[in-house]
Amino acid sequence: LPARQLLGHAPYSSMTVARMWLGMALSGAAAGAQTPQPLPALDDMQIRHFTAANGFIGADVRGLVQGSDRFLYVFNARGLARFDGHAFRQVPLPGFRGSYVTGIRVDRAGRLWVRTADSELGYFERGVFHVLPPPPVPFGSWSETRDGQLWLGGVDGLIRVNVAAREP
Repeated sequence: LPARQLLGHAPYSSMTVARMWLGMALSGAAAGAQTPQPLPALDDMQIRHFTAANGFIGADVRGLVQGSDRFLYVFNARGLARFDGHAFRQVPLPGFRGSYVTGIRVDRAGRLWVRTADSELGYFERGVFHVLPPPPVPFGSWSETRDGQLWLGGVDGLIRVNVAAREP
């Protein structure tokens, strides 16, 4: 980063910033600061590779999020999967025409929202999947406001989803 960004837009030269960083590093070493330890060997770390061979829904992960139920949810073109800490299980999306999941998110109320490549939209609440009527236009982006309203945006406009009415 340029010196101006590092120091709150102060007019310091990069040489001044370098001297300050060097001075801080040396003063920490002189004060008995611990030196970083090397990382453990990969065999000692808890790294596990998940594939279709051990139950994962397949490669090409598009995204993941931890739900309010504390499970890890992962999605890709083959659908949605839930990881319980031991294994992945495919999550059915009843009422959706397709399984190509393009986005998931958790809202302020703890609902897990799912969108598909066909602009289908639904959410899980207390273990039940709710499918919303199709939005009037395709959408690519989405966001939640502080009051809990879900907004969908695309090339054809903006849509507000009224969750209480279960309709866009």
